[in-house]
Amino acid sequence: MKTARQSAGKRSAENAGPERLINAEAERLIIGNILVQPGFFRRVGPQLSDDCFAVESYRRVFNLARRIHESGGDPILSECYRYVLNERSSSEGLGLPQLSSLAFDNMVDVSNPEQWVRDLKSKAAERRIWKASERLRLGVESGADAAEQLAATQAELRMIAGTFDAPTATDAPTIGNAVFSIGIDNLLAAPRGCIPSPWARLNDVTNGGLRPGELWLVGARTGVGKSTACLQWALAAAKNNHRVLFASLEMPQADLLKRILSAEGDIPHAVLVRGDLQADWRAKVADTLERIGSCPLEISDKMRSLSTIIGKVAATPNLGLLVVDYLGLVDPGGRFENRNQEVSAISRRLKLAALDYNIPIVAAHQLNRANENESRRPQLNDLRDSGSLEQDADTVLLLDAPGNRDRADNADKDVVDLIIGKQRNGVRGTSVRLRLEGPYCRITEQ
Repeated sequence: MKTARQSAGKRSAENAGPERLINAEAERLIIGNILVQPGFFRRVGPQLSDDCFAVESYRRVFNLARRIHESGGDPILSECYRYVLNERSSSEGLGLPQLSSLAFDNMVDVSNPEQWVRDLKSKAAERRIWKASERLRLGVESGADAAEQLAATQAELRMIAGTFDAPTATDAPTIGNAVFSIGIDNLLAAPRGCIPSPWARLNDVTNGGLRPGELWLVGARTGVGKSTACLQWALAAAKNNHRVLFASLEMPQADLLKRILSAEGDIPHAVLVRGDLQADWRAKVADTLERIGSCPLEISDKMRSLSTIIGKVAATPNLGLLVVDYLGLVDPGGRFENRNQEVSAISRRLKLAALDYNIPIVAAHQLNRANENESRRPQLNDLRDSGSLEQDADTVLLLDAPGNRDRADNADKDVVDLIIGKQRNGVRGTSVRLRLEGPYCRITEQ
């Protein structure tokens, strides 16, 4: 015959997961000692939350004890009696016999509760993992978007992972321990997975280029070359055997492939756009494809939402670089009060994705018209729709076409200055002079 305590755990398992994910004995011991030992809640309460208790009655007592503690009291049995008799706690459904039973029936004093606390937190994390996997299974079975379901589940799992490593009051982290866990040689070594840009002088002033975990923004007005720069960067990374995902929200895949063929094969872009190529142009296309056809660059024009993009990142093994063209067209999902909040949510989640998946991310973004109206070089505050973009980004590159502001007939309209508006790990304010070769869809060093 099952005891009442076992039955309580069993009933709770219907909502909390399989019975093995519940340690009802540990929950009872912690609750019982809170009621019996003065000051016990101060030792364990801050480390626990109500989801650490799968048995409903124990969770109610814990919440009651927490309210008493927050009001300045010590939630031993006598104090809980007084609180239960007060109408404020009537919603808890707790009675005096139940509290007395928890305090005295088969009670065991716990002098060292750390192990019990760790077990409760571990069981709570396991139950959250089980629930997340169940939601994923049911969502997929119901026909929901698999990529969005996967992205949501992975985000939840990353949050749960932190509960396993959360330090306790007796296990405070130190700088030395952090360095030791990384390894001093690894800490001081050249960064792995660094992806240089196609322009050597930019690499010099950015200490080698993109690093895993970083978010870089490429901002420009329309027609200055931000999409060209991003696509060229993606191809350069792929040519160096980095697996690259290019999420295009502005141009179809076929158009981007024509731009690549133009830039790499010295084929005028207009020829490819018109189509019906003569034999010599087709031969150049074939030669170009033979050289770059095996580059691991995936171009997709079907990823419109942020969750789909991040879900694709999560599902792509050994991904070396994500490029988004462009940030302002990404659907963030959810509801926001204004456009600034939407863009802030997109940039923040992209930055977190770079950290979570240890990859660099490049995102193009539109500048507002302020620099054109004021006839000046672009600045950080010209980034459209949000001030948080410059906060989330590790590096912000601003493309400027000074010839567009020069009214002289002989002004060079193809000169492009690549301004380093922000750089978390290097100098800022400097610029690199480049040239936009529009007929061939590429940017070269001046």
